[in-house]
Amino acid sequence: ALLEAAQALGTFVALRQSEMSPAVVRYLANVILYIDADIKDLDDELLKSLSIVEIPDGDDVMEAQGRVKEKNQKTIIVIRMELNSTSAERAVKLTRDGAEVLHLVADEYGLEKGEHSLFIKERMREIHGRLVEEGLRDEVTLIASGGIAMAEHVAKIIICGADALGVDIPLLVAMEC
Repeated sequence: ALLEAAQALGTFVALRQSEMSPAVVRYLANVILYIDADIKDLDDELLKSLSIVEIPDGDDVMEAQGRVKEKNQKTIIVIRMELNSTSAERAVKLTRDGAEVLHLVADEYGLEKGEHSLFIKERMREIHGRLVEEGLRDEVTLIASGGIAMAEHVAKIIICGADALGVDIPLLVAMEC
C-alpha cells in the first residue's frame, strides 16, 4: 500500500535492503533503499537503478558512499544518523567529508538517545546553527524524522532547520495500526 501510494503521489518510501523482493522492482523510482546489511551483498544492477540510497552512519560511512557512487554517480546518498549529544559535530565532519544528505533520526517520541535527551527540534536547531557557523549549511540537505505526528510538527521542524522530513506515525494511524 505504501509503495503504491508513493508511486501515485510521486513521493518515496524508505525500504530496508532485507525487505527487497521481486515485487518491489516496479516501484524502484519511488524507493529509498536503506542498506541494513553488507553493501557488498547488494546487486550491482539494483544499485544502478536506484536514485536514492540510505546508509547507516559509522566509521566507514564515507567508504560506503564511495562504493555506491562507483556503481552510479547520480545516486543520492543519504547518511542515517541517530540523534545524540554529538550529532552537531558529527554533521559538520560528515559535511566536510562530502556527505550530500543527512537523515537525523529521533525515536518515535521525538527524543534523541542519551541520558539527558533533547527533543528533535532542539537538536535540529543546534545542528543547523553549527552548519551555518561553519559555512557548510548550503552543502548538505537535512532530513529529520521521529516523533513527527501532527501537521504542526512539519512546520516546526522545517523552521528548526530541516529541509525535508520522514513521516511514519501518521501513516500507521491512517492504516489503523
